[in-house]
Amino acid sequence: MGVPQDVVDIPWRSPWVPVAPPQSEARVIKECGPRHVLSGRKALAIGRRLDTDDVMFYLPDGPAMLAVVHLTYSTRTPEPDPRFPYTDLYQSVPEWIEQRMIPDSNEFSPGEGPA
Repeated sequence: MGVPQDVVDIPWRSPWVPVAPPQSEARVIKECGPRHVLSGRKALAIGRRLDTDDVMFYLPDGPAMLAVVHLTYSTRTPEPDPRFPYTDLYQSVPEWIEQRMIPDSNEFSPGEGPA
């Protein structure tokens, strides 16, 4: 499964880093219940946030181009509530950069991490 060039060429800024090579993420498949927006969808992990459990996925079959998923690591999988794992969808790389990566980078302080 190929990844579009604009996804490959994302100019990453902390706290976001690429996942190389892009990989299918079994965890998101396990966590998404049948009513979740990503249920049954192909998802390739392409990035992750260093200080949280947020993972960014390329969605080759939609419903959007990119999704940021806050993985729960719950022992109750799949999640029965379709709101979890919490997911933000982005239609394009520029939209994700503007709405997510830049604000996250501006708020990130090096040395921060999960408590």
